[in-house]
Amino acid sequence: MIPAEDAYITVEKSWKQSTLPPCSDMFPWAHEFYVNSPRPSYAGSAIILRSKTTRDKTIDNIARFRGSVDLADVFMSWPNVTDMSTNDISLEDEILSLNIGFTKQMVDLCKHAGVMPFLKTDVPAYSQFHLKPKINIEQTDLGYNQIIDYIGFSSFADLPTGFLVVPLNHVRDVIISQNNETRQHQLISQYDILRFNNWDSDLKYHENMELAIFTSATNIDDTIWVGNHQDNVNYRKQFALRELGKYQKPKTVMNAPSVDRSIINVDAISYDDSSLCSEKLYYIPSIEVPWILFIKCNESSSLPSSEILENTLTSILNAHTDEGEFTPRKSKSLDFPSSGSIALGQLNIASVEVLLNTCYLIYQVYASTKFQALLYCSNGYTETSLLLIAYLIFLWDIPLEETLLRLHKEYGRPYFLFHADLQILGHLQSILREFSPNRKSNSTKYLESVKTYLVTQDPKDLLRLSITSEMFSNIFLFKLPSSSNFTNLKGPLPSKILDHLYLGSLEHAEKPELLKKLGITHILSVGERLSWVFNHESKRSKCEEWYSNWKIIEKQGIQICWIQNLEDNGVDPIINQLTHALEFIDTCYKQNGKILVHCMVGVSRSATVCIAECMKRLKCDVMRAYLYVRVRRLNIIIQPHLMFMYELEKWAEEYTEQKTPKTEWHLLCREISKLNCKYD
Repeated sequence: MIPAEDAYITVEKSWKQSTLPPCSDMFPWAHEFYVNSPRPSYAGSAIILRSKTTRDKTIDNIARFRGSVDLADVFMSWPNVTDMSTNDISLEDEILSLNIGFTKQMVDLCKHAGVMPFLKTDVPAYSQFHLKPKINIEQTDLGYNQIIDYIGFSSFADLPTGFLVVPLNHVRDVIISQNNETRQHQLISQYDILRFNNWDSDLKYHENMELAIFTSATNIDDTIWVGNHQDNVNYRKQFALRELGKYQKPKTVMNAPSVDRSIINVDAISYDDSSLCSEKLYYIPSIEVPWILFIKCNESSSLPSSEILENTLTSILNAHTDEGEFTPRKSKSLDFPSSGSIALGQLNIASVEVLLNTCYLIYQVYASTKFQALLYCSNGYTETSLLLIAYLIFLWDIPLEETLLRLHKEYGRPYFLFHADLQILGHLQSILREFSPNRKSNSTKYLESVKTYLVTQDPKDLLRLSITSEMFSNIFLFKLPSSSNFTNLKGPLPSKILDHLYLGSLEHAEKPELLKKLGITHILSVGERLSWVFNHESKRSKCEEWYSNWKIIEKQGIQICWIQNLEDNGVDPIINQLTHALEFIDTCYKQNGKILVHCMVGVSRSATVCIAECMKRLKCDVMRAYLYVRVRRLNIIIQPHLMFMYELEKWAEEYTEQKTPKTEWHLLCREISKLNCKYD
């Protein structure tokens, strides 16, 4: 027997002193392609296997030892009885009959824990992030071959705090306060604080938090706010707090570009006053004008009828003329189909009129009452983009391409249009602009209509926008030109990661005119050659710099750096190129320029470079930078393979100044695997 205190000290010392083995030692051995490769030594590493969960399953993901993994992460699951074929011999007896040292006590413990005494195995693959127990065990040196003495602790304060992700006394406080009636009116609970402070697990929760703050409400041209489901919840809770007399107005009016909003560098939050934590974890704008119309876009909704739109407008106008202060009970909710759910062939006169009158409703709410609308969906951009862009074309009276650029550059609002959306908007933009309130004749007519209704209270006096069959036929004669940079794209625009940093694909980089419209001044091509820059016939110009694995050239007013001989094959290392890549990005940054980093698709090689740049600029660890980039890539899932992520961990050991604590390598793998499991 050895004292447990000694084991604690030994493991904690290992954590502080250990570094990952060199990349050249770990790969390709870690891919399991080369079974005869010598195993690299990982001296000083330590992993805690957590064999018993907490009694309260609801807090199981926050009451953890640092760096701990569950038995189910490492061992094969014990099959259910219904999964087993009926025979005379039990599974326990089959395991014991193998005669490889298993005891009856050991097998019973495994059955109780729901695991079998066999390590999980993965098929060889360089892109998989699942925990690899087999190779991890092969890599370890035996530290203790003795039973560690059991220690009982008389209080939470006696536990070794260096091993705890979150202090267990705070978990206890959450359990005690679960029935507190005032919790329903708070934007964030103590349970949320515990989950947020634990970056060792539940990365999906942190992704949801980052997405919620990144896509939170943006005010567009005073008339409308665009946000996500959490904005709707937060706003209604703020009104509940007002009624309780506990509402505190945000200290600053925040309408910063979405790209700047993040939880990545939020320090561990205090558990003492959860009401002060809301502004750290949620972007809460100071709303001077109440939201009275809430439009939710989702794929299960159908187009609202003309009667619903008319009743919504009359109800809002009547609420505005009532005496007394505005309350949420007078607000109206409306459902609308999501982006991508309407095909061009489904359009008819009635559906076009509904879209047109929905835009008219949003405008008229603000123009007549000075109240505003919130357009929202679950993630803040995917399902709302069609209606948002249609409304802005209607409001601003400008073409589709100009609308997209203005929304991106002036408001920094993320959006995601499917190809079907671009087709519809391309054809409908002429009608949307024809009815635009930005045209004096239209705005005067719209204003007079409401004035008349407020006097007569007769809905017939309210204007309803309509189109003729000839106008409907003409929309199919108008479409975006084939040379359009937007309709020719097979996906969205490049993703804005930081103010100076864009992540995209080779397709984006092959469109210099599009990049100039976005303000791109530099391009970093990671492993892919640009046909308009490096063609076979081109001669070296005076502005070129040629190196062994990378080239720099200026063409059409854009500085281009091409990193050569770097494939996404699980073999070519990227760590040797990171320093050069980040130096080129830094040159762009110091010149107040904007750079597009791309590879073929924009999910692995170029995403790895962007993660490194975020680690450098935000001074954070790999996991937080990965999450930051992942969220801002919108609906395109970044997938740097296993070796690239490992190289980022090694690069971080030498070159970064992290404000955030390092996440253990095996936990990073586990959490990324959980995030990607539904895409496998």
